[in-house]
Amino acid sequence: MFLLLSRITILLLFASCVTDKGRYGRVELYGVGDDRSSFVFTVSDELTSQNKESPQDKKNPKITEVEAVLLTQLLKQKKICLDEDDKPLFEITSRQEKIFDATFAHLIEENYKARPLAPKMYFGKCIKAPSK
Repeated sequence: MFLLLSRITILLLFASCVTDKGRYGRVELYGVGDDRSSFVFTVSDELTSQNKESPQDKKNPKITEVEAVLLTQLLKQKKICLDEDDKPLFEITSRQEKIFDATFAHLIEENYKARPLAPKMYFGKCIKAPSK
């Protein structure tokens, strides 16, 4: 019974995320000239705090599964990094944690629920589908 309730809760959380993708994250392409195959993925603090227990994504271990689902949806919506089947193909190259204006930011975040100056950001690139 508990397992069923937890799955329903996850589905409801996921459904709310699907209806308003822009609320939880943002994707923007960047690059020089014609090479615009890199992107910045910004995740809201609200999504991060609501899904602290989300496991790491298997394809991109720098992000969580919840963040990977959101990124996939945003890439589809903006038609970025899509292959022939309209599936986003991407790789997360690095991440930048939240930035706080304090020396002991971790303690302040835990004890005082401080808001970061900058959200959590991931840097990624579009990849090509393997040849068949």
